Amino acid sequence: MAQPSPTAVHARVLRLSKINGWSVAIISGLGALVSLLFGDLFGCAIGALVLWGGITEIKGNHKLRRKDIDGMRLLASGASTQNLP
Repeated sequence: MAQPSPTAVHARVLRLSKINGWSVAIISGLGALVSLLFGDLFGCAIGALVLWGGITEIKGNHKLRRKDIDGMRLLASGASTQNLP
């Protein structure tokens, strides 16, 4: 089986991270709002934390689209690596 080209892998990572980041952000944001409307503060907090994860993935996608390697680190770790060696 042939290895996919780095360009194909890069395009696939960009496509999947964009779809995943936006779907997580939208669904968790709506869940947080619904929880808030029902007065469930714990559910709202969980939704907000998951929303943060979705936004992190979207930010990683944007960095990777600009060919910034920190974008891949952001997608893989879920945290910014700017202060790390």
